[in-house]
Amino acid sequence: MNKKRSNKGFALLAILTGLVLAIVLSFTGTPSAQPKLKVGILHIGSIADAGYNQAHAEGVQVMKKNLPNVELIEVENVPEGADAERVMENMIRQGARLIIPASFGYLDPALRVAKKVSGRQVCPSRGYKLAPNLGTYWASTPEAFYLMGIAAGKTTKTNKLATWSPCPSVFSWRT
Repeated sequence: MNKKRSNKGFALLAILTGLVLAIVLSFTGTPSAQPKLKVGILHIGSIADAGYNQAHAEGVQVMKKNLPNVELIEVENVPEGADAERVMENMIRQGARLIIPASFGYLDPALRVAKKVSGRQVCPSRGYKLAPNLGTYWASTPEAFYLMGIAAGKTTKTNKLATWSPCPSVFSWRT
């Protein structure tokens, strides 16, 4: 059963890799073509915050390393609102075809920018609004929160673990 589960994980990884490659190729043409896909990413804070912003920054660096036809335009400490909209528009003027506004508060400015331009994809993290060239992404985090609760429970003097609550992201602690 573990081998079966491992094969499914490998298959999912292969499908996701193929999807990313197809998106990159749709922007850049054939693999031998020289044009690069310019990707703009906005960060709400410092990319050295040892948290959310740094995780996004490290993720796009991995993307850049593994997809050689990607060029990165990265701006940190961008306030949500009109400033974010101006930064996204500037990225588009620089040739960005994919914009990643990495904060929920960028959703409305991203939607306004997406409505103004065509031939560009705008993909903010989290959100509930969509447009033809705007989509959102996010990870499923309850499982990670559960594991963090177990790790925290292991640090108690009684060595008792966290228990799962019916409400996601809420734990009942026993010490």
